[in-house]
Amino acid sequence: MSIKTATFNGVATIEIARPEKKNALTAAMYQAMADALRAAADDKAVRAVLITGQPGIFTSGNDLEDFMQRPPQGADSPVAQFMRALLEIDKPLVAAVTGAAIGIGTPSSRAAASPRSRSLRSSTGVNVVVKSSLTMAGVL
Repeated sequence: MSIKTATFNGVATIEIARPEKKNALTAAMYQAMADALRAAADDKAVRAVLITGQPGIFTSGNDLEDFMQRPPQGADSPVAQFMRALLEIDKPLVAAVTGAAIGIGTPSSRAAASPRSRSLRSSTGVNVVVKSSLTMAGVL
């Protein structure tokens, strides 16, 4: 598993750290990220959550070998738990994306998007999506 977590100054960081596979996500990694999001949601000291990848690659999507061996099945699958945790967290959520966000990386980094969202482009080419008054945010 290649998910690193840390909390510093009220920010819980979830890092996808599998650069040798372009941060391809396995079922175990989805589960670890879902667990980390739920832990951050429950921790009163955490004021915001940051999800990040590696320089040059946020994620290349699903690890196809793992996906074929363990296809997601049902609402309790690690992928479903991760997506649900992304949507349910009530704290600001930022995805710091450098490089590609492929496959699941695209909706993961856009989880904050809603009809009431606004997308802002900075001079660095980074999009910021802010969702309503809950201030859930995602960086594309």
